[in-house]
Order: sequence, then structure tokens, then C-alpha cells
Amino acid sequence: MASRSRSAARVKAIKHGIVLCPEDRKEEGIVAMASGSENINISCRRHYLRGGLFLDRKKEAATAERFIQLLKIKTPSHKQKIRFL
Repeated sequence: MASRSRSAARVKAIKHGIVLCPEDRKEEGIVAMASGSENINISCRRHYLRGGLFLDRKKEAATAERFIQLLKIKTPSHKQKIRFL
């Protein structure tokens, strides 16, 4: 029962915009082998599914580019692997 209430609390927190921001984000907050685009979109991929199965890479790229500009991320491309930044 406790795990069910914790799950409900997590869902409620996410809906209200509360998320975990780990202290050591390089170790706990990114996927170093993935691209900037993949890291930016990891939490919202469910919104970019076509037919429930296929990712809309164009939408992901557009979102990544928007956040790269907004957050002033210094990268040669949204395809750049995070570990090389």
C-alpha cells in the first residue's frame, strides 16, 4: 500500500512541475553516451510517438534546438554526445 501512495505522490508532483535535480548531475542526471537531443527529450518522449510506436525525430530535433537556444547550451549540434561537451 505504501508503494502505491508513493507512486501516486510522484505522479502528482510531476503534474505540478516538481522534479528531481540531482546534486551531481553529470553522474546522476544525464545519459553520457546519448546525444544532447536524447537527453533533452528523455522525459517527454511519450509525446513524440506516432501510432504509439515510432518516435517523431523531427519533433524531437525541434524541441532540442529550442532548448539549446533557450538554455544557451554550447554544442556544435543537438546530435553531439553529451560526454564530449
